[in-house]
Amino acid sequence: MTPDPELLIGPKAISNFLGITERQLRWLDGKHRLPTFRLDRRLAARPTSLRDWLRDVEEKGRRDRKTCLPEV
Repeated sequence: MTPDPELLIGPKAISNFLGITERQLRWLDGKHRLPTFRLDRRLAARPTSLRDWLRDVEEKGRRDRKTCLPEV
Protein backbone atom coordinates (compact mmCIF):
# COMPACT_ATOMS: atom_id res chain seq x y z
CA MET A 1 0.00 0.00 0.00
CA THR A 2 1.42 3.36 -0.99
CA PRO A 3 1.15 6.29 1.40
CA ASP A 4 -1.24 9.13 0.60
CA PRO A 5 0.23 12.25 -0.93
CA GLU A 6 0.21 15.26 1.36
CA LEU A 7 -1.70 17.27 -1.20
CA LEU A 8 -4.19 16.43 -3.93
CA ILE A 9 -4.11 18.89 -6.81
CA GLY A 10 -6.81 19.12 -9.45
CA PRO A 11 -10.40 17.87 -9.65
CA LYS A 12 -9.38 14.49 -11.05
CA ALA A 13 -7.08 13.66 -8.12
CA ILE A 14 -9.63 14.83 -5.53
CA SER A 15 -12.60 13.07 -7.13
CA ASN A 16 -10.60 9.82 -7.46
CA PHE A 17 -9.67 10.03 -3.79
CA LEU A 18 -13.32 10.52 -2.78
CA GLY A 19 -14.67 7.97 -5.26
CA ILE A 20 -17.01 10.43 -6.95
CA THR A 21 -17.19 11.94 -10.43
CA GLU A 22 -15.54 15.23 -11.27
CA ARG A 23 -19.02 16.65 -11.90
CA GLN A 24 -20.12 15.71 -8.36
CA LEU A 25 -16.92 17.21 -6.99
CA ARG A 26 -17.49 20.50 -8.81
CA TRP A 27 -21.08 20.65 -7.53
CA LEU A 28 -20.01 20.03 -3.92
CA ASP A 29 -17.16 22.51 -4.24
CA GLY A 30 -19.48 25.11 -5.75
CA LYS A 31 -21.73 24.76 -2.69
CA HIS A 32 -18.67 25.20 -0.43
CA ARG A 33 -19.26 21.81 1.17
CA LEU A 34 -15.76 20.42 0.70
CA PRO A 35 -12.58 21.34 2.56
CA THR A 36 -10.84 22.49 -0.61
CA PHE A 37 -8.80 25.54 -1.45
CA ARG A 38 -7.15 27.12 -4.46
CA LEU A 39 -3.45 26.73 -5.02
CA ASP A 40 -2.63 29.24 -7.69
CA ARG A 41 -5.82 28.68 -9.73
CA ARG A 42 -6.00 24.94 -9.25
CA LEU A 43 -8.34 23.17 -6.87
CA ALA A 44 -6.47 21.43 -4.06
CA ALA A 45 -7.21 19.50 -0.86
CA ARG A 46 -5.40 17.61 1.85
CA PRO A 47 -6.36 13.94 2.21
CA THR A 48 -6.49 14.34 5.99
CA SER A 49 -9.02 17.18 5.68
CA LEU A 50 -11.13 15.16 3.26
CA ARG A 51 -11.12 12.17 5.63
CA ASP A 52 -12.19 14.39 8.53
CA TRP A 53 -14.97 15.86 6.37
CA LEU A 54 -16.16 12.38 5.36
CA ARG A 55 -16.18 11.27 9.01
CA ASP A 56 -18.28 14.32 9.96
CA VAL A 57 -20.74 13.70 7.11
CA GLU A 58 -21.05 10.04 8.12
CA GLU A 59 -21.65 10.89 11.80
CA LYS A 60 -24.26 13.51 10.89
CA GLY A 61 -26.03 10.97 8.67
CA ARG A 62 -26.15 8.47 11.51
CA ARG A 63 -27.50 11.06 13.96
CA ASP A 64 -30.13 12.24 11.49
CA ARG A 65 -31.24 8.69 10.76
CA LYS A 66 -31.63 7.94 14.46
CA THR A 67 -33.94 10.93 14.92
CA CYS A 68 -36.01 9.99 11.85
CA LEU A 69 -36.61 6.33 12.69
CA PRO A 70 -39.81 5.48 14.60
CA GLU A 71 -39.56 3.62 17.88
CA VAL A 72 -40.26 -0.11 17.58
